[in-house]
Amino acid sequence: MEYIRVIYPENRDVYIDNSIVGSTKEMFMIDSGRYSFHLGSPHNYEPDFVSVDVKDTAPLEPLLITFNPR
Repeated sequence: MEYIRVIYPENRDVYIDNSIVGSTKEMFMIDSGRYSFHLGSPHNYEPDFVSVDVKDTAPLEPLLITFNPR
Protein backbone atom coordinates (compact mmCIF):
# COMPACT_ATOMS: atom_id res chain seq x y z
CA MET A 1 0.00 0.00 0.00
CA GLU A 2 1.00 3.61 -0.63
CA TYR A 3 0.17 6.62 1.53
CA ILE A 4 -1.04 10.03 0.31
CA ARG A 5 -1.86 13.34 2.01
CA VAL A 6 -3.52 16.10 0.01
CA ILE A 7 -2.75 19.56 1.38
CA TYR A 8 -5.06 22.60 1.07
CA PRO A 9 -5.69 25.41 3.62
CA GLU A 10 -9.35 24.47 4.13
CA ASN A 11 -11.26 21.20 4.20
CA ARG A 12 -12.10 20.09 0.64
CA ASP A 13 -13.20 16.88 -1.03
CA VAL A 14 -10.38 14.94 -2.66
CA TYR A 15 -10.86 13.17 -5.99
CA ILE A 16 -8.57 10.45 -7.27
CA ASP A 17 -9.10 9.61 -10.94
CA ASN A 18 -12.39 11.59 -10.82
CA SER A 19 -13.84 9.59 -7.90
CA ILE A 20 -14.33 11.23 -4.51
CA VAL A 21 -12.30 9.40 -1.87
CA GLY A 22 -12.47 11.65 1.20
CA SER A 23 -11.24 15.02 2.38
CA THR A 24 -8.03 16.97 2.74
CA LYS A 25 -7.93 16.13 6.47
CA GLU A 26 -7.37 12.42 5.82
CA MET A 27 -4.52 10.15 4.81
CA PHE A 28 -5.29 7.84 1.90
CA MET A 29 -3.98 4.35 1.28
CA ILE A 30 -3.91 3.32 -2.37
CA ASP A 31 -2.07 0.83 -4.56
CA SER A 32 1.09 1.87 -6.39
CA GLY A 33 0.44 3.42 -9.78
CA ARG A 34 -0.23 6.63 -11.69
CA TYR A 35 -3.15 8.72 -10.44
CA SER A 36 -4.72 12.13 -11.03
CA PHE A 37 -5.81 14.22 -8.04
CA HIS A 38 -8.09 17.27 -7.85
CA LEU A 39 -10.39 19.02 -5.37
CA GLY A 40 -13.61 19.25 -7.41
CA SER A 41 -15.78 22.37 -7.70
CA PRO A 42 -15.43 25.24 -7.26
CA HIS A 43 -12.14 25.33 -9.19
CA ASN A 44 -10.65 28.11 -7.06
CA TYR A 45 -7.34 26.29 -6.55
CA GLU A 46 -4.19 25.62 -8.48
CA PRO A 47 -2.93 23.55 -10.10
CA ASP A 48 -6.19 22.31 -11.67
CA PHE A 49 -5.03 18.74 -11.07
CA VAL A 50 -1.91 16.77 -10.17
CA SER A 51 -1.01 13.61 -12.06
CA VAL A 52 1.74 11.59 -10.38
CA ASP A 53 3.26 8.13 -10.02
CA VAL A 54 2.66 6.93 -6.47
CA LYS A 55 5.35 4.61 -5.09
CA ASP A 56 7.83 4.15 -2.25
CA THR A 57 5.77 5.86 0.47
CA ALA A 58 5.29 4.97 4.14
CA PRO A 59 2.79 5.92 6.86
CA LEU A 60 5.28 8.39 8.36
CA GLU A 61 6.48 9.55 4.92
CA PRO A 62 3.37 9.89 2.74
CA LEU A 63 3.42 11.49 -0.69
CA LEU A 64 2.28 15.11 -0.19
CA ILE A 65 0.16 16.65 -2.92
CA THR A 66 -0.34 20.38 -2.44
CA PHE A 67 -3.01 22.65 -3.90
CA ASN A 68 -3.08 26.43 -3.32
CA PRO A 69 -5.94 28.94 -3.42
CA ARG A 70 -6.12 31.15 -6.53
